[in-house]
Amino acid sequence: SPIPSCGTMGLFAEPKFTQTERIADVRTACPDACWKTPMNMIKKRDLILAALILLAAAAILLYNKGRAPAAAAQITSGSRIVAQLDLSRDQELDVESPQGGHNHLIIRDGEIWCSHADCPDKLCVKQGKKSLDGDTIVCLPNQMAVTILAP
Repeated sequence: SPIPSCGTMGLFAEPKFTQTERIADVRTACPDACWKTPMNMIKKRDLILAALILLAAAAILLYNKGRAPAAAAQITSGSRIVAQLDLSRDQELDVESPQGGHNHLIIRDGEIWCSHADCPDKLCVKQGKKSLDGDTIVCLPNQMAVTILAP
């Protein structure tokens, strides 16, 4: 049985083999261009993309690893410091803004979060629990900010 050649298969065509033909025989008859299918090219791009994603993930992990668990939270309202709270003690605090707005802060298990606010957008509540050095919780309408401080 004749061995298919590149001219009969086309550049990206998959060769058709009978049971008696061997892949090695066909590869020797065709130059490398016959075997470079679009699937092989996509795999190379996929590997590059996967490597970039892994590098980005490693960079994020190294950045967060350098951030220590915090010891205190500094709460400001307007331009004045309202309190500096120890994150190792479970406690709650109501913060009143200069315009009369209120934020309710909770400290539990070394984390602080805003559980309730009377601001219209509630973004301060949606920011979640914070515990690492440099983390912040901000409520712009009530001019309240929480900054996490390292020991």
